Amino acid sequence: MPTLRSHGIYQLPDGRRYVAIKDGAGSFFLYPAAHGATAPPVYEVTPDGAVTPWQSGGTPYRVEDLIDTGENFDR
Repeated sequence: MPTLRSHGIYQLPDGRRYVAIKDGAGSFFLYPAAHGATAPPVYEVTPDGAVTPWQSGGTPYRVEDLIDTGENFDR
């Protein structure tokens, strides 16, 4: 699985941007880039590379679909 950068900003193919924040269990949570961790997470990126909605449903995304913008969330 590609490694995500903690507090790095990533973009999905549909243009939505998220900040990745690592949890203690090896997963990352994706939060809206405009708000960071002050909002609930939208997705979880599991250690096997699946990008799954935090609350419900499924998604066709995988970690390989995330585009690293090179930006960091600094707030």
